[in-house]
Amino acid sequence: MNKGKILFRLFLILLSFALLILLIFALTDVYPDERIEKYRFLFGIGFLTSFGFLRESLKKDKEDHPEE
Repeated sequence: MNKGKILFRLFLILLSFALLILLIFALTDVYPDERIEKYRFLFGIGFLTSFGFLRESLKKDKEDHPEE
């Protein structure tokens, strides 16, 4: 596996985790700030998109190297 793929996956993992935390804050009103609540839809779409890209990346790698 090359270094670019590893960095891309690491970026997607960190992005997904950050968006998940922001989404939890926006949906549960733990941090009462209207700025976060206004963008909860975008946080949700961003989380699903980044997680989907990560999932497809891992699935493609598994198909390319089934013996590992």
